[in-house]
Amino acid sequence: MKIAKPLQRVEQNKKRLFPFSGNRISQGRSQVVCVGIDGNCVPRSFSLSLFCTEDFHEEVRCRICIDSVVNKEHYLSLPKNELDMLCTLSECQGTTAKDIFKKEVMDVCKLGTYMGLWQMMAAATALNVKVLSVYPPKGQSCGQLLNRTVVPGKRLERRRRLKKEVQHIKQGCFRV
Repeated sequence: MKIAKPLQRVEQNKKRLFPFSGNRISQGRSQVVCVGIDGNCVPRSFSLSLFCTEDFHEEVRCRICIDSVVNKEHYLSLPKNELDMLCTLSECQGTTAKDIFKKEVMDVCKLGTYMGLWQMMAAATALNVKVLSVYPPKGQSCGQLLNRTVVPGKRLERRRRLKKEVQHIKQGCFRV
């Protein structure tokens, strides 16, 4: 019974967070989960959803880092207003979006570091999952940017293109 009360509080908080901009949680399946609060909550949540255990949070963090590096052009080509907001909300300092993104990627490699929307995008792409991102209210513009559904990005297109190129090479058709 000790677990029931914290879960009830989480459920109440979830209901309080979701009324943003008319979106409804009922559009998808949601489940209240409790994960460790050691700074690895995002990778732990993905690990729990994908592997039914939090134990693979380091693997998830690694995949997020790799995808961030491989697909940096995609993440840095977001609309200017979103890039500006991501830079403003970042805990990293820099003169350009590229500098801030690079510092975030380096920071995220360390266990227990904060993850933001860039990392949610990388997680969606690396793990090929659709992510519903909900943040506590911090202001009108912040909620509009961070409360969103994140879908896998362009990495999948690259993977398909690479697979085709590998097939061409195996068949002896080399493309330049």
